[in-house]
Amino acid sequence: MTSIKPSFLKELDLEKTLAACVGSPLRGDDRIGLVVCEELSKCGFPSVKCEYGLENCIQDIEEVKPGTLLIIDAVYSDKLGEGDVVLINPEEASDYAIPTTHSLPMRLVIDMLLKQGVIGRALILGISVKKLDVSLEISPRVLEAGLLLSKSLCDAFHKARIEE
Repeated sequence: MTSIKPSFLKELDLEKTLAACVGSPLRGDDRIGLVVCEELSKCGFPSVKCEYGLENCIQDIEEVKPGTLLIIDAVYSDKLGEGDVVLINPEEASDYAIPTTHSLPMRLVIDMLLKQGVIGRALILGISVKKLDVSLEISPRVLEAGLLLSKSLCDAFHKARIEE
């Protein structure tokens, strides 16, 4: 499993970051983004749950107008192991398959938010998944990765708040 590099967390201005956690509650590992959102909410990390696609929480994003929109979603790639975490620039998102629970392509939604000045930039934190069939169960490795990611983000968020 890939852990989140501290250098990535340091480059984020966590006070101006909103996590948009995307997933489907009924598609096995694709639910991991929603689990991460629940964990981030517990520690006070600014986050919004985007069930079935980023387009379903545009209004919440517009209300916050974050400097950085950190999109947390399941990704599928033969190049990644189950539970690997990867930082993806939206321009490179076509290198990864993002599960097709979205009504609109994620790139289209990101471009719209950027052009309207709602967000300063977008980054995708993808958690590599394997099981996307109809299920309420998340694979153990994927769940472990999501919980580790949540803890890393929460720890960095609290450290940033203390240093202010």
